[in-house]
Amino acid sequence: MVVGAGPAGASAAAAAAGKGLKTLLIEKWEKAPQEVFDVAIGAYLMPFLPFRIPQELLTWDIDRLVFRCGRISIERAGGAWKSYAVDRERFDSWLRERAVEEGAELRLGTEVLDLELRGGMVAGVRVTGGDVLRPGVLIAADGTDSAVRRKAGLNRQDPIIGQGIGYELEGAELLYPHGDQFFFGSFAPGGYGHLFPLGENRAGVGVGSILTGDIESCLEGFLELPGVREQVGGARVVKRKRAPVPFDRLSEGIQYGNLLLAGDAASQNIKPLMEGYLPSIICGDIAGKSAAEAILEGREMRYEERVRKRLGLLFDESDKYVGLIKELTGVREEVQYLLLMGLCANVISPGEALELKGRGAEAVRMRLEEWKGSRYQQVRSRMLEALGLIYFRLSSML
Repeated sequence: MVVGAGPAGASAAAAAAGKGLKTLLIEKWEKAPQEVFDVAIGAYLMPFLPFRIPQELLTWDIDRLVFRCGRISIERAGGAWKSYAVDRERFDSWLRERAVEEGAELRLGTEVLDLELRGGMVAGVRVTGGDVLRPGVLIAADGTDSAVRRKAGLNRQDPIIGQGIGYELEGAELLYPHGDQFFFGSFAPGGYGHLFPLGENRAGVGVGSILTGDIESCLEGFLELPGVREQVGGARVVKRKRAPVPFDRLSEGIQYGNLLLAGDAASQNIKPLMEGYLPSIICGDIAGKSAAEAILEGREMRYEERVRKRLGLLFDESDKYVGLIKELTGVREEVQYLLLMGLCANVISPGEALELKGRGAEAVRMRLEEWKGSRYQQVRSRMLEALGLIYFRLSSML
């Protein structure tokens, strides 16, 4: 049984059903939620997917990321920085259809009301209408505020959960039609503003922050930046979207007896840019296959181990940013914003950020300008990133 028909849940259901396991996929909404963010997916993760993405779902090529803080800007292009914009609603719908085609039953408007726990296992799941279901394995892919995780008593105390808010726009005149732009400044302490293309004259614009507060005001401040206003000031708002973003680990583990956590319910995203869509699909697929093999073949459940083998290097590196970014929110504002930009652009390492945070904004600014002005450092960064991807791919195959 899979709870949540988003990217992780639909992928898990397709994998389990595809192995021949009787699979129920439930979703609390009667139809797809409207407040989902269109996303850019990193091309470097696409080889790890359990399927080839249909070309029509890749709505726009993004060939570079542009990081801006005040008057400083850094561009990263090619290699690990290549990505594609996708329409979340269409992609999510395709994933659900794929699960059904593989043999899963999709039941909409069905919510988990309670869990029956016995001996560290989920013995029963009471759902909308009062039915008590008794799955061999329960996969919780029901989002950041996972009802399953909460009812199983697995929530960590006071994890940091960010907030994201934004608009989908038509009529935007982007400075970089194929560039994903990130802005750092006082409008989004502990986060960034984001402006990225979705298609011809279409764009997404938003703000994400790990600091609680008035996220609406953060978005308003971001839209008033001259560098943003000149690109989207005449655009028309098509959709408004808002969602929580799991930054911290939300539970101590992702496998508890016959209960598996996947996607946002397991905080399976890659920091500092919070890339979670493809990792959710990959981990959901692993969860579904692990469940099927455990039930149909009597194998030991090895979901957590297999996730570590597949994406562990990325998640371990990602986790280094959690404590660091928390720490940076306590330093002087300009230093914080410059360091966040350097970290996101992979120009400043986590260790170097710790060294620079006490040396003032001018020292950080000089470090960023030094990288921009050095052909050697730029080539070195690209080579190290390329070698890192090769090592990541090879290690996941062993």
